[in-house]
Amino acid sequence: MPGRSPDAPLIATARLVLAPLGEHDLEALQALNALPEVRRFLFDDEVWTLEETRDRLLVENARLWAEEGYGLFTMRHADASDLLGWVGFWYFHEPPVLEVGYALHPGVWGRGYATEAAGAVMAWGARVHGMVAFRASTDAPNEASLRVLSRLGFREVARTPGRAHETVHLARDGAPAAGGA
Repeated sequence: MPGRSPDAPLIATARLVLAPLGEHDLEALQALNALPEVRRFLFDDEVWTLEETRDRLLVENARLWAEEGYGLFTMRHADASDLLGWVGFWYFHEPPVLEVGYALHPGVWGRGYATEAAGAVMAWGARVHGMVAFRASTDAPNEASLRVLSRLGFREVARTPGRAHETVHLARDGAPAAGGA
């Protein structure tokens, strides 16, 4: 992966390669997050410019990796370079809660990539960082994401008002198996 630090983690699954998100991913990341289907539940339908994407995601992601040893990963097919999406650990809400998060290009929805990638990241977090409890959230109308999180073993623990939709908060206690969730 171009621009990847030699000591940065690389996670391989049966179909995917996950690598820490970096500056070289900026344009593809901004384009993915600007897609109406993606931003609808992720950014409350807000389109971020390239500079906003850099400031809000890349700068914070670099800080997370440097200070905490985790953050966001890109998601690509093992044999291709196109960005399919991103997955990883991120702080959401106020007060901040570390959560598993992900976004996928709509052209690859329904193929199990979100479950595969999030499960691999959770297993890595358990193995490398000793994580045993995981949190996630999504907008209540986001049925596809609720199904992914259910397959990963998450259960609903609360609902709160959101900016555009009610937010469903989910939890999973117990480390995932070594091969995934």
